[in-house]
Amino acid sequence: MEETDGATAVDNRIKAVLQMSYDTFLRVGLLPQGKFDQLLTAAPKERSERLRELFGAESLEAVRNLAARHGRTLQQLLGDAKAKRAPMPDNPRETAAAAGAAPTRPQPRPNA
Repeated sequence: MEETDGATAVDNRIKAVLQMSYDTFLRVGLLPQGKFDQLLTAAPKERSERLRELFGAESLEAVRNLAARHGRTLQQLLGDAKAKRAPMPDNPRETAAAAGAAPTRPQPRPNA
């Protein structure tokens, strides 16, 4: 069994174990004791925050935000790749044949 001493350490341990803040704990813990109206009468933003904490939605939101950032990065990389590919011929062999020459492999550059 782990012992924790000090208000801040105890608060942090409770948050880690219960996955909710002190205020949320009071609201959720008191709901069965006739305090359900506090949740119902709370401002929409506060109510949403409490419900997200209660159901552990913060971690889902964090994953969603991370996925969105990765998606934007990938879209940027794809756009860059398309821009670099645009001036290249679709079929280099056909393009070379049409120009009257066989395609060749690029020659290595001499070291300077």
